[in-house]
Amino acid sequence: MQLTLPFVTLVLSCLAVATPFERRQDPTTDPSAGATSTTTTTSECDTGDAQCCQSLQNPSDPSTSDLLGTLGVVVQGLTAQVGLTCTPISVLAIAGQSCTAQPACCTGDSFNGLVNLACTPIAATL
Repeated sequence: MQLTLPFVTLVLSCLAVATPFERRQDPTTDPSAGATSTTTTTSECDTGDAQCCQSLQNPSDPSTSDLLGTLGVVVQGLTAQVGLTCTPISVLAIAGQSCTAQPACCTGDSFNGLVNLACTPIAATL
């Protein structure tokens, strides 16, 4: 009887992780970056982790550049967006929550979720 709740929790967690995301193509243009960026879906996030970030910033933005410098990240040459205050989408799904901020696929270094490098916006369906 005491193992029923942990077993049910484990089964539901496994089902949440194993549930496929809807695959959609939705190319968009980010006018603030001045370049074309492609929005992908979580199922296309093959080389990085799907994250839910509070914001995505241009690495050349002065406040973002200062933050990266504090962490010892060389800003010169960074072109992809930087995710700030990110949580893995898989963790949110297990907890029964969805991403209400900016879902992104981040393929670069991560600094404990505070900063994630090389992020691309994605269209997450949870």
